[in-house]
Amino acid sequence: MDYTAYISGVLAGDGWCTTNLGLHVKDEDFIREFSHAIKEAFGYDTKPRIEGKYWKVTKGNYDGKFNWLHGYEPETIEGYKAWLRGFFDSEGNAQLHRIGTTPNSVQRRISMYSTNIETMNKSVKYFTALDIKTTLRPTKNSISHLGSKVVYELRINAGIQNYRQFSNLVGSSLRRKREVINEIISSYQNKGEYTRKAQKLGAEVKMVKMVEVTLPNVINALGEKIKNGEGVRSIDCHNIPSYISVLRYFNHRQMIAIAKG
Repeated sequence: MDYTAYISGVLAGDGWCTTNLGLHVKDEDFIREFSHAIKEAFGYDTKPRIEGKYWKVTKGNYDGKFNWLHGYEPETIEGYKAWLRGFFDSEGNAQLHRIGTTPNSVQRRISMYSTNIETMNKSVKYFTALDIKTTLRPTKNSISHLGSKVVYELRINAGIQNYRQFSNLVGSSLRRKREVINEIISSYQNKGEYTRKAQKLGAEVKMVKMVEVTLPNVINALGEKIKNGEGVRSIDCHNIPSYISVLRYFNHRQMIAIAKG
């Protein structure tokens, strides 16, 4: 792999290069691949560390020795593949959804997102060189930029051959993304088996989000109600975002007990 191109691709997404060259993400396999790339490209040993629920790795850049990576553009097929892999690891998303009752009623999506149109045009150029067909379109304004920037989606065009080409040439360093990509390809071969696996995978992802994101938000809101002396009967809590959804998994008394600590 062209590890310099990989690092540059990561910097087009989650990575940064200021006084440090670094990455801060939830996926351990992603952080270790980035650390490995720094070692292979520049010979520096870096030690990934965990901070709460996130992994982080940095290498000092006080002298600006890595600044050129921002504008780096690979010139070989191997470089294109590595750059796109880094960008997809950062900003890529692979999804499977069942949208009907029949085995064929499935929705597949492999996409990358960015507010930087130059980054997206560069990606289109590299995908074209790899004979991977894509569609670039604006989607919505970015919440993180106060709605001032358009988010662009670069979508891998549907089709088993196109998805296989993406998987074989680009793919992902993240196990969870690779698994979904493989499921997308398998869905063309055995739609009944795909449906069962997709439902299981979707349920697992949904539960992780429930436990790690939604439930803590509801608990925090209940804690604020208790702190402020407000009513915390179940009917009093229906205005809390996602409270009704959480009730499918946890009863009201359990949540109150957790909120009281």
